[in-house]
Amino acid sequence: MNARQIPGGVWEGGHVNDEVRKAGVGRGWHPLLDELHGRLMEACPDYVAHQVKEKFGTLRAYIRGNAAAYALEREYEAKSASICESCGALGRLRSSTSWRHTYCDPCEEGYLARRCRPETG
Repeated sequence: MNARQIPGGVWEGGHVNDEVRKAGVGRGWHPLLDELHGRLMEACPDYVAHQVKEKFGTLRAYIRGNAAAYALEREYEAKSASICESCGALGRLRSSTSWRHTYCDPCEEGYLARRCRPETG
């Protein structure tokens, strides 16, 4: 795919800036973003996604487009609450620490092990 940087945007009219997309969410959601992009291209070929990120544990894609594009934005936000952001496996929205995230059980265990490791001095 031919990627091009656009001011304040991640995707525009079929062009995906993969570096921005990859920085905004974990690799487990990359296939979800590819699927969303394909569906957006069908529903609103001239849409623009200004920002893609994780917020409150789910995928957020801030999109300018038509009513169908906005419906897809909400659909994929809800869908992301059951897909591990880290690995893409079946996951669930969690708030085991002060940070909300969507992880599968193994990724959650690894996350907690890293976060809760006692400091050594």
